[in-house]
Amino acid sequence: MKLERRTLWAWRISMPLAFLLTGAGGLGLAPLVWLAGLGAAPFRALWPYLRRPSPALVLTLAALGWYCLSFAWSPYEKPEELYKLAFATPVFALLPFAVSRMGEETRAAARPWAVFCALAALGYLFMEALTQGHLNMSYKLAVEGYEGTLDGLMPFINRTLSRAATPAIMFGGAAAVMLWCAGRTGARLLAVACAILLVVAAGAFNMHANMVGLAAGSVAAALAALRPRATLQAIIWGTALLILAGPVLMAAVLSVIPQDMRDSVPLSWEWRLEIWAYANALIAERPITGHGLDATRVLNDTTELRGMTIELLPLHVHNAPLHLWLEGGLVGAGLVAAALGALGAWIGRVRLSRPAWISLAFVVGVWLVNVLVGYGLWQEWHHAALALGVGFSLLQPGRKIA
Repeated sequence: MKLERRTLWAWRISMPLAFLLTGAGGLGLAPLVWLAGLGAAPFRALWPYLRRPSPALVLTLAALGWYCLSFAWSPYEKPEELYKLAFATPVFALLPFAVSRMGEETRAAARPWAVFCALAALGYLFMEALTQGHLNMSYKLAVEGYEGTLDGLMPFINRTLSRAATPAIMFGGAAAVMLWCAGRTGARLLAVACAILLVVAAGAFNMHANMVGLAAGSVAAALAALRPRATLQAIIWGTALLILAGPVLMAAVLSVIPQDMRDSVPLSWEWRLEIWAYANALIAERPITGHGLDATRVLNDTTELRGMTIELLPLHVHNAPLHLWLEGGLVGAGLVAAALGALGAWIGRVRLSRPAWISLAFVVGVWLVNVLVGYGLWQEWHHAALALGVGFSLLQPGRKIA
């Protein structure tokens, strides 16, 4: 019970802060979840899992270890990502693990805080969508001292708010499931309102990946309502296969896209096609061990696209499988795929309620789409957002199912 109280207090303290940090662009979620994970860490309960680790845990640690080791041959000299991957990402996982140890009474006490965080974040984004980022604009003008034109400022505002929308969508979907499962009329009306706010947040701020992520998460949640465990297993195993086949599959896709189709899509999508073709060429240079952790920050070139000079690798690949291959090669991608395969098998033995399976499918679906076509794979803020989203899912009510 002492452990449950500590986890509950870590949750109560972190939820209001999570709302504020999500609205500010999400970057502050990483230190928050790191501290919350340490504060709630059930080390005594964790020890049996470490003493006799499952294949999924062994392979996950091996994959993390390989990418950390790959920094030794990376052309990038700053070790910040190495430290984050080695000492932050594993700690993020402690928070949902602690939530999983909570009894129903303690989870019920934590659920209102999760719902508040999600609704407050979505409500803030709704207001920003209506006012075209007025609060963000006011902050940048009054506090940061921005002196350029308002037209030049809008891309920065949209980038901040679209990044904020990603965790808000993940949390909001889980909150909608919580509210609907409460069964009361008022709670279900709030669930419907939450769903509407999800659509607004995903469609605003000029970020197509959020809308695609919401659609994918919604489909995954609907399938999980019918086949709870099997849906999440299929998502995880499908991701493992996608990682293994990443370069070959991408080469095949790029080879069949006609030029007139390339010319008709938005610039950001044609730019991605150029990035992926360049990444495939780099993967072919070092297919076994890869170029090393954070090499994407150094490896780059430029080309002409629609009369503009663009970078062929702006910080990251905007595609998780190619990112894994480019920096870790076949060894790294193979270890990640094997870890996901073992995770899917382990999930087959987990007992969760149907709402928890639905929520997990939604959260994982939204996150996967965004790392497949949007964010850099190693960005710690969305690792933290995923940990929180999984924590939201494990708070769901209901009797555990086989």
